[in-house]
Amino acid sequence: MKNLNEIINPPIGISHVTQNIEDLYLPRLRAGSIVYFHPAAQPNSHPHLGTVTTLILTFALAKRLNKIMDIKPAIHFWALENAPGDLMEVNGKTYYRTLGRSQINGNPKSEFYMTSFKNLLDRLSILSGQDVQINNYSDFQANKRVRELYLKLISMEKELAPLLCPSEKRFKVRSACPVCGFSEKLGGKAISQSQNGMEIRYKNTCFDHGSLRLFYLQIVKMNLI
Repeated sequence: MKNLNEIINPPIGISHVTQNIEDLYLPRLRAGSIVYFHPAAQPNSHPHLGTVTTLILTFALAKRLNKIMDIKPAIHFWALENAPGDLMEVNGKTYYRTLGRSQINGNPKSEFYMTSFKNLLDRLSILSGQDVQINNYSDFQANKRVRELYLKLISMEKELAPLLCPSEKRFKVRSACPVCGFSEKLGGKAISQSQNGMEIRYKNTCFDHGSLRLFYLQIVKMNLI
């Protein structure tokens, strides 16, 4: 006789406990509500199979929920042009330029590869009947609320860094050299912070253009990469 306390789980998983994909969303959605989809990718190459599959499924799910549940899909594709492009090792330290600062055929790498992404997104939008909006990291960083959250997170670095950056146990706050565009991959070193926490001073180095460069994280002026 089997133990009555034994729990038998489905052998394959979610396909055994749901009939349709919308069953996963029914308890949380209301007809007429806006549902945001946030697929993202680093435009460092033409879209590969994994990216194509993810985007196809995003548009398919948006169309399905729109039809079955009468919700309003809002698809926001995030192109992360702040991802690493050119890499360089100098004196045991790794420096990099972002995709937005690296060049290919005379254009930023992010823009060069985004042509393929835009073609794919336009095609999926036509096939599914769902609109898509393209955003990038600079759009995200320009948001005042995002900047406030940056500063709040940095003020909690001692508590959060061991969880978010377990190897270094400090946040990697990077600022690019204004001459060559390279920055230290491990980020700069915090020097000081104002009493209200709305301004933080960091020290960053450039392997080729001299002295330590200082910049400030501020709500009104911030240029992280």
